[in-house]
Amino acid sequence: MRIDFIDPFLDATEEIIREILNIEPKRGEMELKEQESIPDIGVFVGLTGQASGRMLINFDRELASKIIEVMNGEQHTLDSEMGQATIGELGNMITGRAITKLYERGFHFNLTPPSVIVGNNVKISTLGIETLSVPYELEYGKLEINISIKENV
Repeated sequence: MRIDFIDPFLDATEEIIREILNIEPKRGEMELKEQESIPDIGVFVGLTGQASGRMLINFDRELASKIIEVMNGEQHTLDSEMGQATIGELGNMITGRAITKLYERGFHFNLTPPSVIVGNNVKISTLGIETLSVPYELEYGKLEINISIKENV
């Protein structure tokens, strides 16, 4: 997996979190995973173009609730349509900015619409594509970016 495909996603995540929550995200250690687990809620966005794959952003309940409250100016539950739409929109913001950064570097990707996944300990497998997982600690909870991209030959 090429690091020049990965950095724009991490940069975009950190920029959007700073803008929305006005806090500094603390990036943890990257690791490769064969399978991921969504603790409470996640956003799944597919990528096509020069490479194929997907990005999965996982949030714990506390962070997702704070994001929903800040972005809407009021509280909504994770199970509500508004709560899920808000988390989906945050995923759109992050991937949209990352794709713009990739385009500026000469790479061309297309995105699928986001899918929001709600549940406890949902398992996701990428069957044959490495997943780079990057955890973040924030004042309000935990976030994890999982990127699986395979360059098309």
